[in-house]
Amino acid sequence: MQHLTLIAGLLTTILWGGSSAAADPAGFFDDTDVREIELTFSNPNWWNQLLAGYDDPAEPWFPVRFECDGVVIDPVGVRLKGNSSFQHPGVKKPFKLDFSEYDSSQRFAGLKKLDLRNNFNDPTMLREKLSLDLIGQKMPASRAVHCRLVINGEYWGLYLAAESIEKGFVQRSFGGGEDGNLFKAAPHRSDLLYAGPDQADYEEDYELVTNESTNDWTDLLNFINVLNTSSDADFKSDLSAVYDVEGWLTAAAANSLLGNYDAYRITAITSISTTAMTSIASFTCRGTSMSLSVG
Repeated sequence: MQHLTLIAGLLTTILWGGSSAAADPAGFFDDTDVREIELTFSNPNWWNQLLAGYDDPAEPWFPVRFECDGVVIDPVGVRLKGNSSFQHPGVKKPFKLDFSEYDSSQRFAGLKKLDLRNNFNDPTMLREKLSLDLIGQKMPASRAVHCRLVINGEYWGLYLAAESIEKGFVQRSFGGGEDGNLFKAAPHRSDLLYAGPDQADYEEDYELVTNESTNDWTDLLNFINVLNTSSDADFKSDLSAVYDVEGWLTAAAANSLLGNYDAYRITAITSISTTAMTSIASFTCRGTSMSLSVG
């Protein structure tokens, strides 16, 4: 079943050993323990380089040595991430790691990417983790575990290591054969307004992050067309044919329950199958960035 989901040449050395949690995703996300992730930059100007990369999305990834649970991967890609969470007044910024940036086959704990979220504006450092655990009981949600982040030997802070919303997450949530499109919605611009049948008119507002070589946006444009142009009489049946309305209502209820001030208004993900659409909401609670899916 296909789903559409609306929502980023050096030598790689891998030394396996230590805890089996690193090789096993379920083990890595075992929250009975706090993980420790060590990042080591060889460039002494690494911080300024990351800050410059945040402002220049054309080249956002930089090499870093990664170590966790006895596993060393050198290099992996790293960049700063976030919108409101990036406004943390100190150096405890959120990071994203890409294990496949320099070797397309490389994974850590079965993951291609990993978010290091900084628990911005949350003095408890628990809101996002508890929210994900709660949501995960009813719908697919990002797995997450707390970790101590150490950079170049210096303790950087307590972070939440969370599964990124990408192809691996979609396949885990909807089945290993899932090969539908995954779109990332651009902040403040992805308003789901119909701009006509030309794919180019949507490419500044949405980013296709799977099946890039095929580059077929038909399913997204069809959904937006139905959302905007169906008559009042046909709207319910037309929308139900391409959208999991009940799933979306569950996500909306979660937004309200968790006091989420930053839902689809900032970013959203939506998944469409050939017969029905499953909604995935990626959102940030006040002080907590979280992703969830409804299936």
